Amino acid sequence: MSIVSICIPTRNRAEFLNELLGYISTFDELNYEVIISDNASNDDTAAVVMRWRPELRRIYYIKQQELLPANTNAHAVCNAARGEYMFRISDDDRVIEEGLLAAQKLMEDDAKISAVYPRWHICDAELKTLFDVVHYGLENLAPLYGDEDMSKFKKHAPVRITRQDALRMYEKFWTVELPIFRRSIFQRFMSGMSSQLPLDFHAAGRFLQHGDICFIPELAALVRKHDGQESAALYTPQVLDNYASDYELFLSSLPELDPVEAMKSYHTKLTSQYIVASRFAREKNDYLRAFEIIRKALAFRFSGVEDYAKSFQVEYQSKLLTAFIVEMVQITPGIDRVLLENSKPAIELETQISELLCDKTVELIDLNTMMSLPASENDFIIAADYETMERRLKSVGGNPARHRSFDDIFNSCLLV
Repeated sequence: MSIVSICIPTRNRAEFLNELLGYISTFDELNYEVIISDNASNDDTAAVVMRWRPELRRIYYIKQQELLPANTNAHAVCNAARGEYMFRISDDDRVIEEGLLAAQKLMEDDAKISAVYPRWHICDAELKTLFDVVHYGLENLAPLYGDEDMSKFKKHAPVRITRQDALRMYEKFWTVELPIFRRSIFQRFMSGMSSQLPLDFHAAGRFLQHGDICFIPELAALVRKHDGQESAALYTPQVLDNYASDYELFLSSLPELDPVEAMKSYHTKLTSQYIVASRFAREKNDYLRAFEIIRKALAFRFSGVEDYAKSFQVEYQSKLLTAFIVEMVQITPGIDRVLLENSKPAIELETQISELLCDKTVELIDLNTMMSLPASENDFIIAADYETMERRLKSVGGNPARHRSFDDIFNSCLLV
């Protein structure tokens, strides 16, 4: 019977690794080997591996002597696999036998299938399910998240994707992660791709160059989400750049695709990613980052994006203006006092600004006071409009870097 290689890159997470190996030891049917690449850990990772040797059918342990980049270590563990099929999983997650068995059987029965994508759950730190990730091509199932009614989900036949279906998969699927795939394809055609792990659309495109891929309803993994992980995974510039890179590399695997169609698909996909990322930025109260991402989404003029931008602008305008002002004050050295010319926006924003600049004095002042107040390097002054700000600078002098106007700030924060 064929062997499934369960590949686990790890570093200094012996407790999580111990839990994962203990769960694998309960497998009854799967013919497996466990490959562990220890990325120069200085905890008791090696002792954990030794503890489970008698319980696991096959376990191979590689200790990296020098710290490698995480992606390189992931490449190393996959490159060491010996089984016919491979599945890479993080040391803090849990692999489910059901999904691996179903994927193994599909590929055993059909040599034209290069990779299989089972279902997986996003879980909290205790591995309690938060979301059920269903990324198939069935339109009423792709994907189901959060409050969606999972009682409607029924097991179904595998959804098969051929090379001719690749663009549709790319456009319709939210994610293509956690595949079980043929070792021969990875080691022959993909082993130099350490910077592209974890496997996503780029890898799916490579798999489709050498066979079909299937999406199945069986569960293969519980993926642990740690506190703060969403912000790192969804709206930081580096991660958005990684998404863009992944999409570009996927489309490069389809050289026969019409260039105009490829560009449209790319920008559609990227825009949808921007919208999701902006929502997560907003939920983390990073309104400036959300604003920046929405501006990027507006560049491609796709239907619905302008309406989304308008709704953001209406609902979160005061929070965005406050964030803009707070950042300007914080990056200006020596400011002790923020003076706002008494106006409608100043009245609306004063409390929010005061709460975020709790180490500074925030005051409303009338026009006469503002025009006669001596210049001070310790004051940051925001006039109602640009003309008033210019009049003050001409009248009493002062540093223009410590002066702004509400109308300019408003225009700077305008999306549409």
